[in-house]
Amino acid sequence: MCPGVFRLSTWDEAAGITFNQFLLHDDKPTLIETGYNHMFAAVRSRIAEVLDPASLCYIVAPHCEGDECGSLNSFLRLAPQARPVCSQICATISLVDYSEVTPLTVADHEVLKVGKRRLRFL
Repeated sequence: MCPGVFRLSTWDEAAGITFNQFLLHDDKPTLIETGYNHMFAAVRSRIAEVLDPASLCYIVAPHCEGDECGSLNSFLRLAPQARPVCSQICATISLVDYSEVTPLTVADHEVLKVGKRRLRFL
């Protein structure tokens, strides 16, 4: 599939609603939000429609709640070269303790280059 930005809408039977994850298919494939841990297989399947989930380089956690990063560690095991990305406060309060991999912290307005695309953190 061609590089691009993809919204992955994943139905969560337990909550009875759809959650959205975002996938940047670029030189450094990036997943924004993972969904709950019980949604891991469904989200992985949606990613696989676009690219090999094991090729993820970055997994962005906008903040630390189950729907944002519940399956973070499952994705880190699947893609061992991937790094979680979050704000300093998210890292300090939650992710440093929760994540099996030390997160890359980004400052306000910092830019992360993932290839042709860049993410600016606000």
